[in-house]
Amino acid sequence: MRLIIFLLISVSPLVGCNQQPYFTQSRQDNGLVVFLTGIEGRTPVNNYFCKTLADSGVDHAIKIEDWTSRWGPLVSLHIEERNRKVAAEIASDIRNYQVNYPGKPVVVIGQSGGGGIATWVVELMEKDDPVDGLILLVPALSPDYDLTAALDRSDKGIVSIHSKMDFIILGLGTKVFGSMDRKHTKSAGMVGFELPSAESDATAAYSKLFQIKWDTKMIRTGYIGGHFTISSPKYVREFIVPMILADDWNQLFMDKLAESEAVAPDSTENSDPKLVVDPATEPESVIEAVPEPVPVIEPLQKVPQRQVIPPDAIIEPL
Repeated sequence: MRLIIFLLISVSPLVGCNQQPYFTQSRQDNGLVVFLTGIEGRTPVNNYFCKTLADSGVDHAIKIEDWTSRWGPLVSLHIEERNRKVAAEIASDIRNYQVNYPGKPVVVIGQSGGGGIATWVVELMEKDDPVDGLILLVPALSPDYDLTAALDRSDKGIVSIHSKMDFIILGLGTKVFGSMDRKHTKSAGMVGFELPSAESDATAAYSKLFQIKWDTKMIRTGYIGGHFTISSPKYVREFIVPMILADDWNQLFMDKLAESEAVAPDSTENSDPKLVVDPATEPESVIEAVPEPVPVIEPLQKVPQRQVIPPDAIIEPL
């Protein structure tokens, strides 16, 4: 029932709400996270996504950017020229933040259609003043989209999460209606981005592209592989928060994050978002088990110390 409610509010636009509860002065002193919605615009799920970040240890200012057109999702998807202008405006806002808060981290997150806008935003940043990282949640861009410019302007690189289960919206949907870069094909959010050949000049830049493929292990977090469940609070807390707060991105970090059963603690218990050890996956030699108390039973007769009597042994009568 919880999942059904979550899916329903995922596609319910939040009309007339421009509040930015996590874009405060005190938070701006720590850094900035810019979240770009999908083509459905701002919804309660977007708000809860950002609330989960804030409650799970992300002390940065968090700004929700609803870049969509008032004429609806399909119009927002099709008017690329208008969308690129909006991306330029958002990039300008980020540059202004960098001027006012030099050296503070900036992470851009784009979901679905917002992944296209987020990529264009980062492409417009200065090479000598890049963002810290770009996170693409099932992006509605074509698999052959050239990420070189964005990779060159993202210090830690780009993380892109894709799912083969997203075949309705990012498979059939973008084949029929097109992707954000106006190609009628399965999106990278379903099949991943194509990598350049070994001889290509872009190979070095693409070493900072980290692609995470949806796996059935992620179901336990509420991300069941479909388009909207990637915003599941538990998934956000366990996978997205550590990405934002990591000092560096590398393949080893991403592999551990994607494959580990380790999880971030609940915000009510501890706001530290670092990965913690899961006893199920840790060797027994490093786990300190607390033994259960053993009752002391007085023997009826003295038994030699090394004598072991099996519980099922048959004792002949004297």
